[in-house]
Amino acid sequence: MFCNKCGKENNEDSRFCSSCGAELKKDNGTHITEDDVDMFVFDDDTVNVNETKADKTEKKNSKKRFLCFFIPVIAVILIAVIIVSAVIAPYYGPMTKIMKAVEKTVNAESFSFKLKATEDDDVFELEGTIILDFKKKDITMYGTYTESGTHYDYYDGEYEYINEGYFGIYDGIFFEGYYDDDVHEDKVYGNDISEVVETCFETYEESGDYISSKGFDYDKLFEKISDLTGEDIDRDDVEEYVDLEILNDSLKEAWKSLNNKKWLEENLNYEKKRDDGVTYYSFEPDYDALARSAEEIFSDAIVDDDFKDLSESGLDEIVDEAKDDDDFDINATIGIKKGCLHEATFKNGWLKAKIEFSEVGSAKLNEKVLQEYVDIARLI
Repeated sequence: MFCNKCGKENNEDSRFCSSCGAELKKDNGTHITEDDVDMFVFDDDTVNVNETKADKTEKKNSKKRFLCFFIPVIAVILIAVIIVSAVIAPYYGPMTKIMKAVEKTVNAESFSFKLKATEDDDVFELEGTIILDFKKKDITMYGTYTESGTHYDYYDGEYEYINEGYFGIYDGIFFEGYYDDDVHEDKVYGNDISEVVETCFETYEESGDYISSKGFDYDKLFEKISDLTGEDIDRDDVEEYVDLEILNDSLKEAWKSLNNKKWLEENLNYEKKRDDGVTYYSFEPDYDALARSAEEIFSDAIVDDDFKDLSESGLDEIVDEAKDDDDFDINATIGIKKGCLHEATFKNGWLKAKIEFSEVGSAKLNEKVLQEYVDIARLI
């Protein structure tokens, strides 16, 4: 018997998982047969199983949070690696080391992760394994999540809650589900994200066409952005406001600054330390200093006076807001071990989050558990 929470194989007569302690059930909620197909209702590419209106309300935020958070994160990491790696060649310093670690982690094509995010009394925990296949342009992933905390209801008052579920990506289908102990049924949501996956890999492969160590080829870059967004971008319209050649120089200067220890200390309160084989890079922005630096670096690239005035006034407003708002009281730390990402933490006035990476380049999927999830994905 395999644990639905962590995937550990246990004896058939075991009541609790020997690895994570979760209760084991003969029907652990992850297996669905062909006989269950008629339980699924298709609506706008989303699938659910015998779901009531109350169930939809309860799980809607969880589904949106996960779909909106995790999949875009994968895409952003891939594209950020592409853009930054292309322009960092002349400069070497803290930010280059961080981006090289991101690049090495992604290019390893497999890793496991654990994420914990805390917002006030609410806790969101996520763990799983990702396998990237650059040749096939494919992502395979599975894992589990837990949400817990305190809710307030007008009629019932304050009450504690806990939601547990599983998720995965297989053959371009993203699915998220949970086992409902009350009705003894799986409840599954699914979306076809094959286009998103394909776009991520294509962008990675084509990056050399529009980005190089000399900067951006804006004609090709605008064409790519238009393909991704469906919105036409006219270079002539952009150059009414910004000199793109100077902007390339400004971007290089910005990246040079991000690799300068003194600049980082003055603008981002940068600190570096080593502990147990891990190098930690910490950042806490000084918004007044950052605003001055941004103006110095990018002002020459702005050619329209009205746009320049608007940019400067907008920057002043952002700085004033940041200084008075706990949401902008940001601290971020990146940990690197053996040239790969080891962990990353982020916190501000309302959120604390930490993600840990392990088994980089050696992570493997539990084939038995994956097959259970594949059965679900094939029905979606």
